[in-house]
Parts: sequence; C-alpha cells; structure tokens
Amino acid sequence: MTEAEARALPIGAPISDYGPGVGVVTEKHLDSLVIQWSAPPTRVEGVSTFMYDELGRWPAPVAGNAIFYPGDPTGPPNSMGNTPLVLGASFLSSVAASLTKVHFYKDVADADVSHVATVWRASDQVKLGQATFPAGPPTGWQSVAIGPIAMTLGVVYVATVTHPGSNYEFFWPFVADVTSGILTLSKIARYQASSDPNVFPTNTIDGYYYGIDVTVG
Repeated sequence: MTEAEARALPIGAPISDYGPGVGVVTEKHLDSLVIQWSAPPTRVEGVSTFMYDELGRWPAPVAGNAIFYPGDPTGPPNSMGNTPLVLGASFLSSVAASLTKVHFYKDVADADVSHVATVWRASDQVKLGQATFPAGPPTGWQSVAIGPIAMTLGVVYVATVTHPGSNYEFFWPFVADVTSGILTLSKIARYQASSDPNVFPTNTIDGYYYGIDVTVG
C-alpha cells in the first residue's frame, strides 16, 4: 500500500490485505486515519490511529512470492532415504495472501514415482488443500498448483510432501528463520514416519530444512 492508496481509503474500507491486523476504517483526518480492529493477531483488540505515511510502509502481497524457489535453497545439501516419510515446513505471511503452489527440491537419487503435497493450518491440523505433483525433472525443484488457499496474516501454515521410500534432499544446518517478501519460513522442520499424505507430521526437528517451499500471490 502506498501513501496515496492509504489516503484514498474511504470510511468503511476493510483493512485485511495490508499490515498487522484485520479491521475497518472508521475515521479519516488530514494526516491520519482510525482503524477499528476486529481480528488483530499482534495487538490488543480496539482502535488504532495510523499516519498515512506509516500505512504507506506496510508490505503488500507480491505475486509469485516464495522463499527460495526458483533459486537454490540455503544451506549444505544432504541426502537420506529408504524410509516412508511425510516431511513438512512451516510458513507465516505478514499480510493476508493466497497460497497457490507447493514446491519441493528433489534429490538426484529420488526414485519415487509419486509425491503428494498437502497444506495444513498448524494450530488445529486442519487440511486445507492437497495435490499430486506431476512428473518433473529428475532433480531440483518440482511444483504443483494448489488452492488457492487463503492465508491469514499471523497464522502458521504447514506444507507437507510425501516421500514413499526413496531418497529425499535436506539442508542442514539451517540456523535461522528465513524471510522473503511477505513470507517467513521456520527453521523448525516437521516429519512423520508414514507415506499417507493425510497424516499431519507432529514430530519436529530444529535446524533442518526439507527443501519445501510455497508460492503466494
């Protein structure tokens, strides 16, 4: 949102695609406006006053925003396999957005015929979308369209990929959360010993990244 866009917001305009909360414009003044919050994830519910130039610094959703895709993931690559696993990564958006694709980085020794992507809401493990990856290149990023799935700002979502038994790529040590645009990727990975894409991975491991990414926009 630019400062000009903020100044153009009418009374009653919803605030959900920008900034840290969900609310509605209730007052407009020369240099500021007043927002009544209904679902602010990071502040006490109530009323806030924002200067127009401050609203102009709120990040907007960027079409095609991902963490690493289509570039190379950060961290030394490693290879492991021979056990059916559901692997997962956790993502957070700083604004309301739509998740439209899931990606995973395929290991050169990955001989599995099929991989399934599932997107979950982490707090209650609700499944929000699922898709099977089409045949792709023998190694590197694989992609599948999903949803679109509405991402609420401040809510953690988990993208999982099944690995029925062949090798998978992972990156370790993965020392810190990574932010790119409106997306943040957690350095805490998830996994579960299963080949069932409908299983939510409840096990966690700090400092690992299983080469899973998402696209929003």
